[in-house]
Amino acid sequence: MNFRSKKLLSLLLICSLIFSSNLAAFAGQLGTDSDRAYSEEASEVKLVTYTTAVQEKVKNALKGTVKIGSGSPDLKVSANNTVSIDDINTAIIEALKFNANDKTYFVKDGDLINDADYSVVGSGFANNCVSVNLISIRKAGARPGEAKKDFYDKKKNYIESKGNDIIQYKVAINTGLFPDSKGEEAEGELFLKTYLSGTVSSQRVYFGSGKYSLLVEYDAAVEYRGSKVGATSHHLVSGTNPVDGVVDGALGVSIQLEEVSGNNWKPIDGKSYDGYFWKDDTGITFKKPKVFNGTKIAAWNSEGDKPYFKIPMTYKKKAIPGDKLTNGDKQALKDALANTSFYFTIEPRKLSTDLITYSKYEPEKYYVKKLTLNTDANTLKGTIQFRHYKTKKNSLNMRTLKNVGKKLKMASKSSFESRPSAKTDAYFVYDSGKSEITLYGVNGYYGSAVINNKTKPVIKVK
Repeated sequence: MNFRSKKLLSLLLICSLIFSSNLAAFAGQLGTDSDRAYSEEASEVKLVTYTTAVQEKVKNALKGTVKIGSGSPDLKVSANNTVSIDDINTAIIEALKFNANDKTYFVKDGDLINDADYSVVGSGFANNCVSVNLISIRKAGARPGEAKKDFYDKKKNYIESKGNDIIQYKVAINTGLFPDSKGEEAEGELFLKTYLSGTVSSQRVYFGSGKYSLLVEYDAAVEYRGSKVGATSHHLVSGTNPVDGVVDGALGVSIQLEEVSGNNWKPIDGKSYDGYFWKDDTGITFKKPKVFNGTKIAAWNSEGDKPYFKIPMTYKKKAIPGDKLTNGDKQALKDALANTSFYFTIEPRKLSTDLITYSKYEPEKYYVKKLTLNTDANTLKGTIQFRHYKTKKNSLNMRTLKNVGKKLKMASKSSFESRPSAKTDAYFVYDSGKSEITLYGVNGYYGSAVINNKTKPVIKVK
């Protein structure tokens, strides 16, 4: 076959592809950067190569007026401090709620699912079924006015971030794929976590000419709860309650004295040695860790104000029979601990409609008892506070619901925008037509939550 014949055949193949149903995917393949579409036109189409035909069941379920409830998704960045736009869009879409024809749906793995009974309505719901617009990015804890609008190259399919960033987005249903649907644009926030979020950090403090060390393990990330972070004991590293990396409002710390055995470290006396843990009768007392910068949101990558803790220690100088550690060893450990800082990060707290409850007996949610909205003064008074089960260590299955952190301090949107305050946790917007209040998290909080009188009359307007 000569060169001219090859060109004619290539052109025929291109023409057949252009008139096929996979036009968008082919257009994306014409110019790629790491196997991703990089032309401006192609970048507007979300995950076209993943698109399958949307089932009629899905189209029928989302007929008519579709109200989108924005969620408060989160996503970890990779160890190389990047995150895929595809992953961001997927996280956003799978956190949305679609309200249509008096029913609520959500999307998971391409399936449209009924929120009432978790039954699958139909499949084929790809990422381009919803138009996602990434508006801005700001550091967690920063004011919305400090957000950057131009924060990624649309030709690339990823965002560079070290984590602790909040991305503001807008979404709308793609009426091109849902011609019988009508929906309004919804707005929300996504939180990018550091790659260390949900992991356990470990650090050794060496002493005794390197023969001994104190192994310290602790949560790499802690959730902000409206007040200074406090450290809690998770007992020994190998004990019954080890540090588990769960991101909550407590900085769990485990410590264990170890000694060199060959090329390995092992607990002193070859067991999970608890003789030196916190306070005991061996002569050494490890006091409760002292936290510094315990209210600095998202400061893990910042210089000068990173949250950290130190472990104070004292010891009795009276010799203890059979003790492996001399007073010189103990003093060396005390000095080493005084000069050692253990760094962690504080993540913002999520606000979401799913986390709102009107029952004081429901844990791990924001309890709303009664709110009074003064439309003349533009103020909102009442208590919204997170509740959590606290277990009594000395009793079997004795749990008590406790308020966690301080109650939310709220201000109107106009008031907050005119006089931004670091003490404000959320600003509110009142919709008189729907008789509902929407809270938007700021400072140590992110996301949004809708409160109305549908489930229980909690809003009083005067």
